[in-house]
Amino acid sequence: MVGNGNVIWERFEEQTKLDFVGDPLNSRFFLKTRATAKKDVKVVARVSRVSHHVANASPRSVAGRVGVVKYTTTDTTNLFRLTRLLRFVL
Repeated sequence: MVGNGNVIWERFEEQTKLDFVGDPLNSRFFLKTRATAKKDVKVVARVSRVSHHVANASPRSVAGRVGVVKYTTTDTTNLFRLTRLLRFVL
């Protein structure tokens, strides 16, 4: 993989699993692929978790905290690993 600051796949999979294992039912996973002019595919995976805490007895009074982790890679040789991970998580 080119050393341009992108996250390598092994680290990507490890961090994503850690992020989902704690609270998989209250997480969202977005995967977007985009082709560049050089025909390299840029894969962006965004992990978003929202945790709600009830401030008082009213069900409409909900305070939320959002945590977002974003990973980017241009190495598509192991794209099947991300697909497998998505199936595992979802």
